[in-house]
Amino acid sequence: MLRMIVLAGLLLSPIGSQAFAQNCGQLPAGPARLDCAMKNPAFAAKRERCEDEGRKMGLNNQRSGSAGGLRPYVAACVKR
Repeated sequence: MLRMIVLAGLLLSPIGSQAFAQNCGQLPAGPARLDCAMKNPAFAAKRERCEDEGRKMGLNNQRSGSAGGLRPYVAACVKR
């Protein structure tokens, strides 16, 4: 009896975890969406790579004129 319960729990556990999965694209733009996306290791690695790319190009967080800076570059890079 106990084996059947454990087996049923193991078989049904992937279904339960998928039911609670969240689509970050459905959240409004802002800190909540970024927090959700940062839980994905692939997104976090891509964002870090884009930040490094921007810094190598000489961009920084301070805006210089209308060109923008590091933040707009990272946002565009992540969407590629």
